[in-house]
Amino acid sequence: MFEVLLISESKGQHCNIAVHNATNGQNLSTFKGGTSQAGTLCAQSDQHILSSVPNKPIIQAYDLSRKSQVATKIPVPGAVSSLTVSHDGALLAAGIKNDILVWELLSGDLLGVLSMHYQKITTLDFSHDDSYLAAGGEDGIVSVWDMADVWDDAQDQVKPYHSWTCHITAVTKVKFGLRYRLYSSSSDRSIQCHDIPSGCHSIKTIVFENDVVSFCLNQTETFIYAGCSNGALVRYDLLQYSNESQPVHAGNDSPYRLSVKHAHSKKITCIVCSMDGSCIITGSEDQEVKFWDSLSLQYMKVIEVNGPLTNLLLLPAYNGFTDAAQATIMPLPKLNRQLKRVEDGDNGLKFFHTLPIGQ
Repeated sequence: MFEVLLISESKGQHCNIAVHNATNGQNLSTFKGGTSQAGTLCAQSDQHILSSVPNKPIIQAYDLSRKSQVATKIPVPGAVSSLTVSHDGALLAAGIKNDILVWELLSGDLLGVLSMHYQKITTLDFSHDDSYLAAGGEDGIVSVWDMADVWDDAQDQVKPYHSWTCHITAVTKVKFGLRYRLYSSSSDRSIQCHDIPSGCHSIKTIVFENDVVSFCLNQTETFIYAGCSNGALVRYDLLQYSNESQPVHAGNDSPYRLSVKHAHSKKITCIVCSMDGSCIITGSEDQEVKFWDSLSLQYMKVIEVNGPLTNLLLLPAYNGFTDAAQATIMPLPKLNRQLKRVEDGDNGLKFFHTLPIGQ
């Protein structure tokens, strides 16, 4: 099975999301109508492609089928700055202002409103088994939430499992690695690695020469690839030994660093790694998507688009992308704006009541 690359850019002149064969760059299909907010393009398993409309309280959902190109508009309580779906497709998490709203996608029930940050949420990510949800914000805080607490209807106020004030400027991306390691990047020119079970503030800090806008890990977590604000692409070896209490510097003189200084002429806004780890794909404000060999960082090919890149997403080539037959798609429910809780009544029976949330 090959992979497909979903691309969105800020202008949306020809389409909202373009689908390309990640192997040869061939255009397979498009999803039309509007544009997608940066950091919100995600997939619900093999069912839907989701993103948010910039500066509007709307999530747009496309059936993962070549025959369906009209988005379903789903209203939410506010403009969404970050969006992600759990790996099993059961949960949807959205950053709205400084809160995180978590819905169950089967029923549309709002499971939790997670409050920890005091500035806008910029990035979200679920762990590989969906047991944790990580968030980063413009306040420089990285928070981790235990999803068992979010599912627990007895808790009215869910507290984060861990929270670190680890960056001095806005967090640009959080990404889970292996064994519950969490990586976070920031415009303070650093990437930090946290260990969730132990709650360590930082087990590794890598300092770069420029602001880190986006990054990705290869499948074995041996290399980290950073896209910088000056258009540089940097690969750093995560297996090299270092004193965990001291930051390591990924400068030009580092033997563990490989970089392409002018990978793009403008800021690299998004970066992804292929499932076999052989290819790195970068998107930039210079309106180009470039493919790189992961070991040598040799340039392979380019896809030109009509505006600054906002999202890149690599997915397996589900039947909806390649098969002309209509795929079986489950309809998405309306997302409730009120929080549901279960409590015990006087007679021992349980009943539901709703708690309104701020609009």
